Amino acid sequence: MHKLTDLGKLFFCVLALVAFGFECAHANVSIQKGEGGAGLDAYFPLDKSDELSLSITGCKKKGEKLAFGVGLFVGEKKRISRELEKLRDRELNARTNLFLCINELCEERTWEFLASGFGDAFFADLSIDRKHDQIRVVRVVIPNERKKYEYRGDVDSVLKKICR
Repeated sequence: MHKLTDLGKLFFCVLALVAFGFECAHANVSIQKGEGGAGLDAYFPLDKSDELSLSITGCKKKGEKLAFGVGLFVGEKKRISRELEKLRDRELNARTNLFLCINELCEERTWEFLASGFGDAFFADLSIDRKHDQIRVVRVVIPNERKKYEYRGDVDSVLKKICR
């Protein structure tokens, strides 16, 4: 299978926008209509094999803050690490604590496993200042996992597109 070049990815994004109404903010970030057609959601791959992705959903400007949900989706691959398997096969409403890092700042958050139209996933709420340092790295720390799960890129341009 061939990997798409940056020009190929750009062409695919334009084609997806015209044909299906999807937008592409960055070559490896997927932006699509939110669940129930409400707003736009963004999906960021956290590794090259698509084992884990992070979503930003329901972003709203509230005064001096941006408030949104973050979702943690484990891929459908049969062979994944034991730690990711623990995150994928959970009961609805199960809770777990994981660290979410933005740039160098990491905070432990409580995530809840919920059903969504885009697949079952762990979700947490997040609020950040509208005037924040430029976000270049988002990382989720999975306990007992050696692999780093992070997205490196221009997160701010995505937030500008999806936050209303």
